[in-house]
Amino acid sequence: MGGLSFQDSSSARTTRRYDPALDMWASAASMAQGRETFTATVLGNGKVLAAGGYDQQSASLVAGAELYDPARNTWSSAGFMVAKRSSHSATLLPSGKVLVAGGGPAISSAELYDPVANSWAMAAPLIAGRANHTATLLPNGRVLVVGGQNSASAVLANAELYDPATNTWSSAGSMKEARVLHSATLLPGGKVLITGGRAGVLALNTAELYDPAINAWADAGSMRLPRQTHAAVLLPLGKVLVFGGDFTGSPLSTAELYVPDNDTWSDAGSWGTGANATPLPILLALGKVLFLPGPSGATVLYDPGNAHDCLFDWAENSYPALFAPGGAQSASWGGYYYRYYPQTRAYLGALSPENRVHYLSLASGGQIQDVGPLLPWLAKAKCQ
Repeated sequence: MGGLSFQDSSSARTTRRYDPALDMWASAASMAQGRETFTATVLGNGKVLAAGGYDQQSASLVAGAELYDPARNTWSSAGFMVAKRSSHSATLLPSGKVLVAGGGPAISSAELYDPVANSWAMAAPLIAGRANHTATLLPNGRVLVVGGQNSASAVLANAELYDPATNTWSSAGSMKEARVLHSATLLPGGKVLITGGRAGVLALNTAELYDPAINAWADAGSMRLPRQTHAAVLLPLGKVLVFGGDFTGSPLSTAELYVPDNDTWSDAGSWGTGANATPLPILLALGKVLFLPGPSGATVLYDPGNAHDCLFDWAENSYPALFAPGGAQSASWGGYYYRYYPQTRAYLGALSPENRVHYLSLASGGQIQDVGPLLPWLAKAKCQ
């Protein structure tokens, strides 16, 4: 969606849709406004809000916003923000509104988009103007804004909290290191992991943790490599995948995994189809992640392993009377994985379109049984 066109270095209006079940791309309707360094936010009604950005054709910042309706494959106007901005943040609040904050040229203003009224209204301004920062919705409904750079291009270490209930900002302290072009990931326990970025010329490999319970920062384990403009994704079972990025002018083709339980990093492999300096992650089922390329690189699919096979193996060992493994036959169809056990005439299926586990016994009448969500079963089987 949007971005910089490779053909003529203009700001693109084109969009494409990905079908993970078929692993296929298709063209979608184009935006009315070409834009890059904008935000795209999935709303509670399933529509996508594209807001702000920079337009190469007019060499100016964009105030306009648009709504994409996936059911109709159409774009419509979402009005105009009060301020033109790019490299800002956009956060979906529990109320369904979207908080847009900061952005180039490192302004302090913030505003709220109301999807019901399809309108914009000013919110309280940030304590410090910033761009290229991160914004993370916390479990308590507040928004944590971290780092970035100010209008003098100085990199910031400070952080602040937005409270939607009172429309106020308050200090969230300061990181140990100033950072811009870093990543922020909300962990299952409620802490926020900040990784990489840069403070000066060189990229950082350090990481920090913000604890909202005590409004304080602490060091986390360091990544294996320094990186900025990378992607960080929370996988279904609590690990954080850090992918690609840039090491001071050299795009990376490596990934690594962070385990919050023991504060350690491990190698998550590399790929041979080109480095990705500014990848865009899309989390798919079973912990798979599709990374779209930035200005360089290629589309890459990260697969943590055959989690469904792990689940099937565990079920066979745990319930031998139901799943006699002798002669078991594995197959997949339309994104649905299953095994058939001819000795007991039973099927076990995982990764259905609803991400649930199903059991079918032909010997007892052939009624499909839903045995619960997929992720708790993967955790119980210690898969991934």
